[in-house]
Amino acid sequence: MGSEQSLQEKVKEIQNKYKSYEEITNRMKTAGIEAIQTIIAFDFSASNGSLHSTKRENPYMHTIELLQPVLEKFDKDGKIYAYRFGCVESKSERVVPLLNEKAEFTSYNELIEAYTEAAETICQCGPTSFIPIINKAIEQQKQSGLLTLCIILTDGAVQNDRQYFNDASKFPISFVGVGVGKEDFGLIEKMAAQKGKFKNFSFLKFDEIQKLTIKEERPDQIMACAVLSELPEQYLAMKKLKYL
Repeated sequence: MGSEQSLQEKVKEIQNKYKSYEEITNRMKTAGIEAIQTIIAFDFSASNGSLHSTKRENPYMHTIELLQPVLEKFDKDGKIYAYRFGCVESKSERVVPLLNEKAEFTSYNELIEAYTEAAETICQCGPTSFIPIINKAIEQQKQSGLLTLCIILTDGAVQNDRQYFNDASKFPISFVGVGVGKEDFGLIEKMAAQKGKFKNFSFLKFDEIQKLTIKEERPDQIMACAVLSELPEQYLAMKKLKYL
């Protein structure tokens, strides 16, 4: 009953804020958003278990597929940056390029292929910390000077990194956590509930969004509304703070 209530609340929240995909994209344009630098971070910690199995389309693949249309619309330079964390190479200390030394991709098909190869070859480890990807997002935003959207795909077994999200609110970066699997996401939801200079971190559960998309002709639009629902207001806050 609790999860169903949560799902109903999520539906209502998304529908109340933006009634259509066109409405949110128009709102983004009205706010002044013209280009977004996109970073996607993949959680390869051991708690994921079979979530990275490539025998079928897994939640990580499905999320990327649903995000593709809207992010391509605003990603003007055609570059997607992807990293992994929690694996045997990175642990909780750093992020590493998604595949070998490659972190920059020019299409979502290329990204999916790289993720698939990584999922089949990378050794999962841990523990899970968002600190390295927060720092990487700050580093890349400083280099590009662009509004940055950092999407963190995670199974939720994470350390308490809330202070680092607060510190990152000094930069024009929007963080979106997408929870996959059946872990308890309570700690991440608490992180998303706080705000520093502005509310820069939002969180949604993949399973809930997937339920919303089952009967939809354009499931990518539901995902887009969920992922981007905070961005117009975040962007205006960034402008007010003179970050952009």
